[in-house]
Amino acid sequence: MTDRLAASFSETFPLDRSRLETVLQAALKKKEAGLSKADLAETNLGVNMRPVYLNWLYGTGLGLRESNDGTIALSLFGRVQATRPTRLSDTRTQWLMHYHLSASQGPGPLFWHQAITRFFEIEATFEKSDWLSVSKRNFGANLSDSTISHAWDAFTKTYSGGALKELGLLIPAGLGKKPTQYQFTMPFVGLGSDAFAFVLVDHWEREWNDSVTVGIDRLYESGGLAQLLFLTTSQIDEYLTEMVNDGWIDIYRVAPPYQIARRWDDFPEQKLKVLRKIYGDGSI
Repeated sequence: MTDRLAASFSETFPLDRSRLETVLQAALKKKEAGLSKADLAETNLGVNMRPVYLNWLYGTGLGLRESNDGTIALSLFGRVQATRPTRLSDTRTQWLMHYHLSASQGPGPLFWHQAITRFFEIEATFEKSDWLSVSKRNFGANLSDSTISHAWDAFTKTYSGGALKELGLLIPAGLGKKPTQYQFTMPFVGLGSDAFAFVLVDHWEREWNDSVTVGIDRLYESGGLAQLLFLTTSQIDEYLTEMVNDGWIDIYRVAPPYQIARRWDDFPEQKLKVLRKIYGDGSI
């Protein structure tokens, strides 16, 4: 199981794209070695911000914890972004970061997954008071109010004004500099078939690693990809058809339950193929 970030991972800092670019460039200079807080002393990030952005690097799927020394190395996905930082403004990249933060078995904090799967309903509003009560009930009564409040800030500001704003998932429903109520909205732009393919490969590796086939209905279960990515049945059918056309999966609809069969054996190699297709760059 993936080591999840703690609820207090972000302190008071939401995800900011320019700061994430700074960390990506610092990690790229380390080559195969992991990036540490000390390495970030050479950047313009403040002392308190350095460990937070190591956490963001990990939680968005751009980094990996490959040792117990607190360092973060670039993942394949992260290395692709670091070599061309302008890709962070691509909404497909932002969907992939959203996925990693939200996945049931991903590196993001548990509260992120819970917020997406419990609070999200198109045009519904949720308030900070609801967040506080649900957090206490689900994440432990020992969490301080300040930790829960910082988690609220990280989540709401990342989507409403931070690095994932272009997805259009969250807008303030009240006035003032510190809104206490937000509204979920239909995404401005969908993730697209290629980004979905990357998500499916990654999700398969985390959830169904030993299985060659899985039921299509698994995509629609609670906390599954349809819910995390706000996808309709027709969208998923379209994306799966594209993967069939690419030769990456087979679909068996002879009789229910219908099955998806993967046609790859090596997960990292398949992720590389998908990333090349997403960004139209065979040199990745």
